[in-house]
Amino acid sequence: MNDISIVVNGTDIAPAVISAAHTSSLDTLGDKFTFQIPYSDLTRYNIPPLQIGDDVRLWADGLSPFIGMITKTSHTENARSYTCYDPCWYLNKSQITMQFVGVTIREAIISLMDECGIEPFMVADIAATVDETCYLETPAKIMDKLLERARDITGRRYHAYYGGFRRVNVEEVGSRSAGTVLAEITSPQREESIEDVRNRIKYVSGDSTGYYDTGISAEDGDSIAKYGVMQELIVAEEEDTDANAIVNNRLLQKKNPVPKVSLECAGSWVPRCGQRITLAEPITGISGEWILESIGRTMANGEHRMKMSLSAHSATQTYEKILAEEIQAESERKSSEGRGLSGGGVNSEYTQKLFGDYINIFGPT
Repeated sequence: MNDISIVVNGTDIAPAVISAAHTSSLDTLGDKFTFQIPYSDLTRYNIPPLQIGDDVRLWADGLSPFIGMITKTSHTENARSYTCYDPCWYLNKSQITMQFVGVTIREAIISLMDECGIEPFMVADIAATVDETCYLETPAKIMDKLLERARDITGRRYHAYYGGFRRVNVEEVGSRSAGTVLAEITSPQREESIEDVRNRIKYVSGDSTGYYDTGISAEDGDSIAKYGVMQELIVAEEEDTDANAIVNNRLLQKKNPVPKVSLECAGSWVPRCGQRITLAEPITGISGEWILESIGRTMANGEHRMKMSLSAHSATQTYEKILAEEIQAESERKSSEGRGLSGGGVNSEYTQKLFGDYINIFGPT
């Protein structure tokens, strides 16, 4: 492979490699890289013995898309195969206990990374708070919990990925553009399903002795009329002060089918999972901006190809944003009618009424 460099313990072994693959996904913390070397080429190219724990670095097009180590080897009579993961792999392999009390999710993530000896280099400013005790769980699982709570409260999706030099970055999904155009697109496929639709969300509280309905819920009448009732229960041991935001943001995320796309195209090292990319494929209706959910790159026989899965991207719609827009619109309407709010600010009685009317759209509080 002449178009890339695979450096293991300071030696570029790429000339001996006959095939390689790199995979990443928003659902998995840690990128994977595999490569194969024919047995006969080990001596031909004077490749030193490669062992578990050896450092591996991939260079391509002036970028370093993978830094990690060998975690598995496989030897046959014809070839040697190697599996590598970036340092985020470790976050899936240990168990820790941590407690977060009234801290922001950003602070919780930084504490988690400090506990794991990894520098939190760029962490999004997630001001939502968390009270959580995580007992004998992997750091990756704890990270998933924190980012899921961030999405429930803020309505924004975040992801974590390895940033090099033992650093982990956390940023909002779709906040960056891939800044590239895909070439040689083949096998485009677009799917939509109501399998994951949930148009009524209820928040219940309790423990093993029993649960009770908190009265906090949200539903979408249009979605129910079109697809029928599909209910989700959010279960918590005690009531959350953010429960109202959680049920409404969960509803916004799930009330309608989310289009999913898969395709193959010419390889590029520029796109990264979590970025948004613009497509225009009229036959299947794959057009507009999409989020890169997973990328699988293969390199063999002098060809570099990618398989991608994508999900629809739209401007972030959150419960807080919708509520603010409703209040602003009503304020402007009142002002235009010559009945502006007293004191130049928000009248508490009016605000309470509007807030109540708005919540009733989603369900009782």
